[in-house]
Amino acid sequence: MLDKWRKQLKASSYMVACVLMGVVGALLLVGWASALQGPGVEIGPDHTQQAYAGDTILYDHILTNTGTTTDTFQLEVLSTRDWPVELVGATQPTGTLSLQVAAQMTAPFQISLTVPSDAVGLTDTTIVTATSQLSPTIRDSATDTTIVVYHRYFFPFIAKRWPPIPYPPTLDSIDNADEDGFYTVSWKPSPPPTDSPETYVLEEDNNASFPSPTIVYSGAETSWSVPEPGRPGGTYYYRVRAQNEWGYGMYSNVEAVAVLPFRVADTSLQAGQCTTLSWNFTGIKALHVVFGYGYDKQPVPGQDSCQVCPSVTTTYKAIATKQDDSQEIYQTTVYVTGTGCGDPIVWYFAPNTYHVHAGGTVIISWHVECAKAIWLIYGGTEKAVVGHDYKALAIAGTTLFKLKIKKTNGDFVYASFTVYLE
Repeated sequence: MLDKWRKQLKASSYMVACVLMGVVGALLLVGWASALQGPGVEIGPDHTQQAYAGDTILYDHILTNTGTTTDTFQLEVLSTRDWPVELVGATQPTGTLSLQVAAQMTAPFQISLTVPSDAVGLTDTTIVTATSQLSPTIRDSATDTTIVVYHRYFFPFIAKRWPPIPYPPTLDSIDNADEDGFYTVSWKPSPPPTDSPETYVLEEDNNASFPSPTIVYSGAETSWSVPEPGRPGGTYYYRVRAQNEWGYGMYSNVEAVAVLPFRVADTSLQAGQCTTLSWNFTGIKALHVVFGYGYDKQPVPGQDSCQVCPSVTTTYKAIATKQDDSQEIYQTTVYVTGTGCGDPIVWYFAPNTYHVHAGGTVIISWHVECAKAIWLIYGGTEKAVVGHDYKALAIAGTTLFKLKIKKTNGDFVYASFTVYLE
């Protein structure tokens, strides 16, 4: 009897252990699946609404990025009866709309459906679908059902726009005369008789068609200024719309603003006066700047600024190397009047020939003004020289010649060239 009881107890213990192991395994599997969750999207809610022939119906929806990373979702809408339908804010009346949404965040959008005048007694189903651009097999849809009823009753009251969503605001021209990365975008409020909007939503894109707009401001103010560190070089487009308790109004006009990635604060100076040279490049592989008249280009970070004090009219250059190794050159000129010394001027630094045969001689000439001191560097030697001179030299191989020039503030600038031995 005791052995039988022991066998039953052992069997029960084995079953409990198996159940516990199954529960633990299931929990681990759920956790593993959650960790591997990829893109996801949900849109809603579904709507059912009565309407009359000739009405235009606005349906409000919310898109939720249920994935674990920022994603762009392509919205498409279809009326099963081919009634006129559009995504509010699409670039074309029947076009698609792209929304970029951060992980676990939401974005509102609207559908506008126009009921034809001969649609009395009919029912339409409008389907809007959101597709992930990270994984096009991930999608969700919402359905709006519109039932067209037979009678419309008119009452003796003054007609009011319904629903009373805000009229479009008017975006002001963007003043950025100096073309730097800091400017203010402003707009005039939505005009009456609409109810006062609760918020304005300002969108930015680098394409006038707004294929991938970014919301840069949402609030009750009627202006927004670019925050630090400013916008890098390029052209930026803006549009704004208002929102109240009834939904979003239509978009405003579009305004554009240009930002130069390489600029100088003052383009006209007296000799020796100073100004600020600044640049703002992103997504590049390398950047070099020529900081003065006759100087070598110098490697610099993509975003920075420095003081320049041109002694003569000077063109400053930025050479941006892109990721594919192609280059773009930007330049800006400071026009200088009068005489006086600021930054050194390298009027020339050159050989009489860039190719010398063995046993031959090369003549090096230079003319530098407004320098505190100058050194000629070649073949492992460095010698102090005067500002205007020349030297005849025999070289044993291909040689780099360089002038090291000291500015009045103690900084150094350089000019150089190479002579090849053939």
